[in-house]
Amino acid sequence: PVNPLDAWGTGHDYEQIFIECLSALMDDPDTAIGVFVTDHARRDVPKGYGGICEIVAARTAKPITIVTHHRGTGSDPRDIELTKAGIPVIDGIQQFLSALRHVFGYRDFCARPPPAAARACECHGHGSLAQAACQ
Repeated sequence: PVNPLDAWGTGHDYEQIFIECLSALMDDPDTAIGVFVTDHARRDVPKGYGGICEIVAARTAKPITIVTHHRGTGSDPRDIELTKAGIPVIDGIQQFLSALRHVFGYRDFCARPPPAAARACECHGHGSLAQAACQ
């Protein structure tokens, strides 16, 4: 039997299936970032994962990253190649979640409206330090 919720299934044609699934997610206007989480210890599979992310990244302006379940893959030449190409490979779920919190925090900071126009300063006669603070 085939499980329609299992994108991997038997592994047959997994690359095309994952390209279609990740593309659908990235096409959603409510999606801010694509995250491909994998157990990178299986060295036979992740090479295909990188290719999937490259194909989907070429179709979207949204960022895509690959996250591994464990640390220690950062020296893999393919991981370095993907990171330099704009698809960061991040070792560890905790490290990714921390980075994501900072990315969204920066995004939200940049989206804030500019501060209201500076109010007229009424520091006259309070010394040069107070006047400088009003500049």
